[in-house]
Amino acid sequence: MYATFPALAALQAKRRKLHKLYIECGEDALPTEVEKATTEIVSLAKRYKVPIERVAGSWSKTLERMSDGRPHNGLVLDAGPIPKIPISELQQMDPQSYTVRAELSPLSNDDKLALSIGPDRETYSVAANLKMTKNRAPLLLWLDRLTDTGNVGAIMRTAHFLGVDGIILPTHGTAPLSGVTIKASAGAAESVKLFTIANERDFMARSQQNGWTFYAAAALESKSTSKRAMKLNHPEGGNTKSSPSDTLQTTPCVLMLGNEGEGLRPFLQARADHLISIDSASRGTDVVDSLNVSVAAALLIDRFLSTEMTVRPRFDVNKESSSGVDVVSNTN
Repeated sequence: MYATFPALAALQAKRRKLHKLYIECGEDALPTEVEKATTEIVSLAKRYKVPIERVAGSWSKTLERMSDGRPHNGLVLDAGPIPKIPISELQQMDPQSYTVRAELSPLSNDDKLALSIGPDRETYSVAANLKMTKNRAPLLLWLDRLTDTGNVGAIMRTAHFLGVDGIILPTHGTAPLSGVTIKASAGAAESVKLFTIANERDFMARSQQNGWTFYAAAALESKSTSKRAMKLNHPEGGNTKSSPSDTLQTTPCVLMLGNEGEGLRPFLQARADHLISIDSASRGTDVVDSLNVSVAAALLIDRFLSTEMTVRPRFDVNKESSSGVDVVSNTN
């Protein structure tokens, strides 16, 4: 991986095997103007005993090759892949702890060691992000055959920021977690829980039997008359009375998003509990397919989590910002 914040996030998360850190600089010192993030990267690398190699001259071209010609900010971290946890079903939620267990797919002891999973464990716990004002059930995001690495990274960044509890990636057809993905995620890919599934039909059927509700993002023309559809634009929630955020208060949910061109595969739409779409306020037509998938993901996730917005008077604008989105009002 390459660039400042992806390297820093990987060292902070410490989920990967870290092999070597390359820093483009002089022979004996760091670059003249050392940014705070770079200093922290070097400090963490030393703490975790990651070898550091300072490179200059012709080595600069080597760093360019290692980053596939993309901007690397003079930093390349040689590391193993981000661990992804293979699961076969999501189990029932514990209503007291808002925690569920995911049944692990068959793993060798070596695989469990790489994932820091004990050799006797057959399940993996998924707890809901409880930073919000009210407890809620877990929300997982399913990315089905997304091929644009930049979009995948942007979605991971949004999902992590808004509090999604994990991301599901089918083992076939989805873009690999490349350096482009990691950089586009601004390091969020290092922190968000990543799950893989091999048999989509079986996974959905077993998870639904265990009380999970699946929402499929789909265009309006994809709606089935046998399924309640939810159109996200007006407060009443379109064709169904309960909003996604209401459902999530008591029921664990999976939001499924399809790829950039074809959308979600038909058999996944057919098996979902609800189809969900974003209605254009300006034209009155559905635009899930025409919106960039990362933008659509942000809008849909926000509706599920009902994220809060911070509003401050103008004279507070230069103070240290709090978490959330700041909208500065004009007091004149």
